[in-house]
Amino acid sequence: MNTIQLLPEVFKELAGEFPLLRPSVRMVPFPSLLGLVENQKLHAAFGTKEGQKKSSLYFRRLCSAPIACVCSPEHPLARYETLTKTNLSGSFIACSPRQIPSPVFAIQSRVLSHLAPEQQYFAENIESAFTLVKARLGYTLYTDVPQMRGPGLCYIPVTDLPSLPFGVYYRYDNDHPVLKRFLSLCGKCEFVCGTAYA
Repeated sequence: MNTIQLLPEVFKELAGEFPLLRPSVRMVPFPSLLGLVENQKLHAAFGTKEGQKKSSLYFRRLCSAPIACVCSPEHPLARYETLTKTNLSGSFIACSPRQIPSPVFAIQSRVLSHLAPEQQYFAENIESAFTLVKARLGYTLYTDVPQMRGPGLCYIPVTDLPSLPFGVYYRYDNDHPVLKRFLSLCGKCEFVCGTAYA
């Protein structure tokens, strides 16, 4: 899931309003991203809402992202428009819990628990999982935000799995004017996966 695809239009608008702005984008595992925001190394991070303990972070919901079966166009599941858990079949590619949001890992773990060892693949991160999916080795389950879909993959909603809140994390006490404008622009983006929240 490539959150970078959400940024060009927002950065374009920000650069017009703040000519001295020099954005920095980092791609790190999701749990580490939250730590960077909490420790004020980053202003904000996109992600799926975690069941957090006491934290200085605030989550601004942008949409509700359904869980999708992500597979290659040649995979047998690609012929369906929607799926249920009972329709899922074949080899499954799971990600490391250190690299993806815990609600997504919990869903992936439930699928893994019902499969024979020869049907299980493990990937370090979601990008690696998508590479194995493209190689037609199996399918995976992940949140579906259409603006962030990887090319050459099918995203089929699994209707009996819960949608997860997707949004932006930032510190409660960060009142930087660029961050405020960034959050405002993100709230105005139309997210196909659900209703945008301002």
